[in-house]
Amino acid sequence: MSSSIASKRVRVLDLEGNYQNVSSIRDYFIRATLEFSRFGEVSQQIPAVDLLLMDSTNNVYLRKTDVGLSTTLDSPVYLGDDHDSQLRQAFYNLYQTPLRVVAAADYEKELAERELSLYTVVKKLSQESIIHPKLFSNSKLFRLPMLTTTYVGRFDGELGNKQGVQLVKFLLEDLCDALRMRPQLFTPVVDLIVGRHLVPPVPITYH
Repeated sequence: MSSSIASKRVRVLDLEGNYQNVSSIRDYFIRATLEFSRFGEVSQQIPAVDLLLMDSTNNVYLRKTDVGLSTTLDSPVYLGDDHDSQLRQAFYNLYQTPLRVVAAADYEKELAERELSLYTVVKKLSQESIIHPKLFSNSKLFRLPMLTTTYVGRFDGELGNKQGVQLVKFLLEDLCDALRMRPQLFTPVVDLIVGRHLVPPVPITYH
């Protein structure tokens, strides 16, 4: 974690989503990992966003991470930002691509009207506490709850990045099979988004 990120502040919540205090992201992770090491669970969480991106032929973009295949993007929500603005900023920082968050009622219309090789269009799905595996410098795996707002979206262009992110594509039907047969290869939020929101696949018709 870079020093500029480590000093950023986040809202700390209890597991019911109630405000507790404000902390630097570094100090929160230190406290959370110590608590997990001692008790095997964590009693607080921070807000986060997760995005699962697809193209118009139902290929899903997953990131290779040190804890398994994960969503196209995840990020804490820093103090002073709302979830949508944090998602837009984090996505642009990582992939240099504009991202538009639209209301669920407008999503299909936006997909039909936008040039999806230039713009990423996403909609918000849900918000709930989700376990996020994290591997820190001592190589020990921790499971930290985060109050996660999930999104799904479409993009048909090339995702560039400045941080060496490795992306793999799964056809959605193949991803569903892989999640059933080898769920340990994926982070929990991938299983949640796919199982709850993307099955069965719905083809998109462009005009």
